[in-house]
Amino acid sequence: IFFPPPAPTPPPAPPPPKVDDGLVGTAKLYNRLAALKDALEDIDAQAKRLARWQAKPVEERKPARESPLRSDRVPGLPFDRTHEVHHILQACNQLVEAVYLEAFAEVPYNTS
Repeated sequence: IFFPPPAPTPPPAPPPPKVDDGLVGTAKLYNRLAALKDALEDIDAQAKRLARWQAKPVEERKPARESPLRSDRVPGLPFDRTHEVHHILQACNQLVEAVYLEAFAEVPYNTS
């Protein structure tokens, strides 16, 4: 019995072109807020984690930096800040940095 070879499958259709509707995707922001909620619900464990991180010398820390806050651009913020929400996120990040520096710049952390 002879079976002919199957017909080749057609290539997949190209994705539809992106349309700039002025909306911003919220999946990354939602995930960050969910992680923040989880951390706040277990604040004692997060405080111990921060204390362990701060007790290490800067060279042994991962990531190796002095502050627990990132000093580069806001996570998830695109380089082309075209939407109003991007400017709001940048302002919020600058506020957090200012509050952190005000609160912890002069207070040495306890390593005991």
